[in-house]
Amino acid sequence: MEYGQFFIVGLVIQAVLLCVIVLLHSAMRKDHPYRGFMKVLIGILLLSLFWLLISFIWQLKEGWISLLALPFLCSVVTEAPKKRVTPMHLVITGITAGVCAVLALFAIIFIPIPGLPAASGFWIPAGFYFVFTLWFGVWGALGGHIATWLGMSYFAGFTLHVWADGAVGDFIAPMVCLLLFKKLFRADPELKTRKDWVAWIISVPIASLTCGLWVHTVNLLFGVITWPFWWVGVVTYFLGDSAAVFVVGTPLLKTLSKYAKTAPVYVKGILT
Repeated sequence: MEYGQFFIVGLVIQAVLLCVIVLLHSAMRKDHPYRGFMKVLIGILLLSLFWLLISFIWQLKEGWISLLALPFLCSVVTEAPKKRVTPMHLVITGITAGVCAVLALFAIIFIPIPGLPAASGFWIPAGFYFVFTLWFGVWGALGGHIATWLGMSYFAGFTLHVWADGAVGDFIAPMVCLLLFKKLFRADPELKTRKDWVAWIISVPIASLTCGLWVHTVNLLFGVITWPFWWVGVVTYFLGDSAAVFVVGTPLLKTLSKYAKTAPVYVKGILT
């Protein structure tokens, strides 16, 4: 199938799915446990549609990656809430991976870091998978891991280095943020109080620095960079990832956290 056909099929399917979810949301009782979650899904699907359209405009043949979210989105509507790990948690991983994989491609293309393979100075997907991890625990972080693997591998190949480097780093970073934000500071992702803001402002840079140290130490061990450039890479990741998370993630937390918290898959700890 040609890319143009992928685009048309993907656009139609996602548009129809969006209409169905909107209709279901409208028909639900105000106290229905899934009503808030539907709003989150509508927002995510709109983002997926937007980036699919942008990728087509820029003729990125990986735009169809956003379609990975579709089979997961379809199963969310009928799943019953449970207080344990369920298939719905894997749904979150799929949604996160589908959205962030496309964002990863744009970040690498538009804001590359010269001298570093498949890297970006403003890692847009981090703003999403950091937030999804605060809402949905390890399942959001796994989505970020998969998205980075897909995005970076297009430019650097599906190699052990790419997996061990960026993809694992982008799993570690949101998990560090989650542990600091929820476990250490016991903060609320709605960012209602000064304590919540302080926790967010501290947790994000520490998590980004951890990712930068991991990624560029692995780069060094694989012989991709030398010691002088190690510092450049660490500082660039620290600043670029933190900026992306603050710019993209903060509005998401402020506007959608209250709805995400009503979802049966909202994670109070790490797994459930």
